[in-house]
Amino acid sequence: MSRSFSNGRGMTPFDPLDIASTPSGAPLVPPLAIRLRRTEILTIVYRTSRAAAASLIPQPPRLASDLCVLHVYHMHDAEWFGVYCESAWQIPVLLPDGTDAVYASRPRPCAGSGAPPAAVSSPGSCQAPT
Repeated sequence: MSRSFSNGRGMTPFDPLDIASTPSGAPLVPPLAIRLRRTEILTIVYRTSRAAAASLIPQPPRLASDLCVLHVYHMHDAEWFGVYCESAWQIPVLLPDGTDAVYASRPRPCAGSGAPPAAVSSPGSCQAPT
């Protein structure tokens, strides 16, 4: 569907929910789902010092466990990305209302700098293994 954003007097009204890609009509990345072929995932769960884990968590979430999960992904043939490697970590937290959540780093390229972490809610995922 093609849409003109100009009526000669400036922008015309449009519903931003109709935009499926950015920039509109010329996406920088392909539509999902991206196929990841020949992917290796190394997942490590370990106990860390509570002080070290708590130092990574901003307020108001609070540390729920001393468990830390580290993921390293090596994608040998990721559609659009080619060969790609990234890593991320997750730490269980409690939100102010007591809801279980996971505080996670955003995926980072293995050989480069990454974005700051973001909290991702994940009810029920923070139970320690029994």
